[in-house]
Amino acid sequence: TIGAVGGTLSATNSTGGDMYLATGSIVIGGAGASLNQVAGGELRIDSGADIDIGGNVTVGGAGRITLQAVTAITNSAGALQAQTVDLDAADGIAASTEAAVVTADNASSGDVVIVDVDDVSIAGSNVGVGSFSATAVGVDSTLSIGAGGITAGSGGIVLTADHLDLTGGAVGDADDDITLRQNSLVAAIEFVADGTGDTAGVLRLTDADLDSLANTAGVTTIGRAGGGGITVTEGFDVSGDSGVLHLISGAGIAGAGQTIAVGNLAFTAGGAVNLDTAVSVLAGSTTAGGVIVSNAAAGGLTIGTVSTESGLVSTGTAIDLTETLGDLTIADGVNAGADTLSVTLDGDDALLDNDAVLTGVGITLVSDKLALEGGTVLGAGGSVTLRSRQVTDGIDLVAAVGDGVVDTLELTDMELDSITADALLIGDAAQTGAIRVLAAMAPDNVPDVELRNNTGGIAVNDSFAATGDLVLTADGGGAVLGAITDDGTGQLNAVGDLTLSAATGIGVIAGNAVTIGAVGGTLSATNSTGGEISLVTVADINLGGVGRTLDQQVVGGEIRIDAGGNIVIGGDVSVSGGGASTVTLFANGAINRTGGT
Repeated sequence: TIGAVGGTLSATNSTGGDMYLATGSIVIGGAGASLNQVAGGELRIDSGADIDIGGNVTVGGAGRITLQAVTAITNSAGALQAQTVDLDAADGIAASTEAAVVTADNASSGDVVIVDVDDVSIAGSNVGVGSFSATAVGVDSTLSIGAGGITAGSGGIVLTADHLDLTGGAVGDADDDITLRQNSLVAAIEFVADGTGDTAGVLRLTDADLDSLANTAGVTTIGRAGGGGITVTEGFDVSGDSGVLHLISGAGIAGAGQTIAVGNLAFTAGGAVNLDTAVSVLAGSTTAGGVIVSNAAAGGLTIGTVSTESGLVSTGTAIDLTETLGDLTIADGVNAGADTLSVTLDGDDALLDNDAVLTGVGITLVSDKLALEGGTVLGAGGSVTLRSRQVTDGIDLVAAVGDGVVDTLELTDMELDSITADALLIGDAAQTGAIRVLAAMAPDNVPDVELRNNTGGIAVNDSFAATGDLVLTADGGGAVLGAITDDGTGQLNAVGDLTLSAATGIGVIAGNAVTIGAVGGTLSATNSTGGEISLVTVADINLGGVGRTLDQQVVGGEIRIDAGGNIVIGGDVSVSGGGASTVTLFANGAINRTGGT
């Protein structure tokens, strides 16, 4: 028993027996002072208050050091040197060790901080509100989890080493946050198959390691800011082990072809990200290299907030996001800056619901169902493309949000108004399902618009107005089928030019012509394989211009224009197919020619 000591305590036992001391608040060791116990022996100190490690405490061979403090164990200098070190306190533990096995249990408040110089097995708990941190600082040292596992309070668990072996015991309780990271900052991280050995300079984690995680409602962070790249060479599933997984790298994160399965996934990177995932909620950012993620979640994917990340941010590099099975909800923004953004849903009749801001220069949204009214699509300086994933599906421009018609992509005027871009493309050159204008459309924030189709045709059954150029292409990809029709209630308007292209007719002379409203620029039209060109204008019209013509390529074909005002011929109006062809122009005003024939 040791009473009050104003200085430090040193002790030496040389040949046999134990060293067992009971003290009050005490500093053990100091400058030139240490505690030395016989090799293979035991050294135990029980303090009714604090223990401060002020110098080396050494037990050689297969010896053991046990420190128990009613309050805290601190470490101002020196280290605990023994085969086994047991530490027990109430208000925090901090110790530098040179041991093979360390157990640390803290009962009330404060943190547990263990730093070892070499390979070490760690177990213990921190029942209070503090954290549990263990580090193996030696180059290529291994930190293993002992049979008792590790749990911590609300401060979480941090395990740092160039190599980790987590298979010896459980790590964490349900709501613990756990960090696994390399000690050498430049070391890479690899997710590898069970049984794969360690290699210098790489922290390898297996599925068996990750199965030791027990924080089913907590966050597991793997990697560190500025750390080496992360590679997934073997897929893994922590959906039953950890609630959230956050991958952090100062370089890239690569894992194409290997699936990461977890409920919620975040990534923070300094290079290219390329991942295959099976997650419900995704968020992440990179400062360079772009983002490619292919997700497979039958229950659907949400781009939201996970750990410290919100949405997807690529710092001006390309983003390519694919959901292969379910729906996709974008609850937080996806920002590719001045680069391209592509979002694709492969599932039949899957729904892409945007409730946030999508940003990019060149945005492509591919889904059988789109719900865009709740968010914003910012493609300023570039174009936006909307199309169905199944090319056989129809595209209907409708008055009210529906998305209930199978095999049909429905878009409203409000959805088109949510888009800001230089140009908007609806449909695709491979689209064989029909495009139908069933309600008045007038996109407010996109000047140039194109409706593009392959063979299914474009039906203009209501008005479509563009503040710039308007293009209708019903023979995309050089198709030999595809007509532009009007049921008698449609009308096309463009502040700029109006361009029509079809294979099997634009309007019907003996039926309903395609109605043209106000066109601030010129009208051009091309029809290639069958049918007629029949147009009715409600006002003056300029036919063609420099590089713009009206060309009926069908042998013996017809062109007929009925104008509600003047007709100005500014470019060639011809039936280049030849044969017994006819061009008929009727004007409610004058017919004048400024160019062309």
